[in-house]
Amino acid sequence: MLPSHAWLTEFRLLETAGKREEQVAISGFSNAAPSLVGIVDSSPLFFDAALTSPIAFDSTEGRERFALQAKVKMPDILKEARR
Repeated sequence: MLPSHAWLTEFRLLETAGKREEQVAISGFSNAAPSLVGIVDSSPLFFDAALTSPIAFDSTEGRERFALQAKVKMPDILKEARR
């Protein structure tokens, strides 16, 4: 799903207390970090993608460091099973 110019350093699956939804939080490096929000948001797996911290250039990696979060799209059958 992510382009070849991006790689992850962290992936977390978060469950929102009191709600029947899950979110993913990812962070890593990319040559074009701002484009990742749209890429994740257009995926059939996620929605409401947003950066969770400012993008910063990492001189050691020579890439932009990013952190973003998105809600997980649950298939209808799984939504019914969770009720």
